[in-house]
Amino acid sequence: MYVNVILTEAIMLPSFVVSLFLPPLFDLRWPTAFALWMLATVLVSLSLTRWTRSLWLALDFWLEPWTPLPTKMLDSEVLPR
Repeated sequence: MYVNVILTEAIMLPSFVVSLFLPPLFDLRWPTAFALWMLATVLVSLSLTRWTRSLWLALDFWLEPWTPLPTKMLDSEVLPR
């Protein structure tokens, strides 16, 4: 989740700053523009969720690799079905 927030902010903040220097295409009042930016932020965040989750898992495995269970532990004698 932290990766998702960081990437969403890294995309939306520069986009907003650039949009301040562009000429306005539509005559929008600030509540409407704010609502559109909020909608865009939610859509970007939702579209990045799957990708950032896999990135988070890869970073977690890279920092703290796990070792598989021994085959004896996987045997049906140790773990009931």
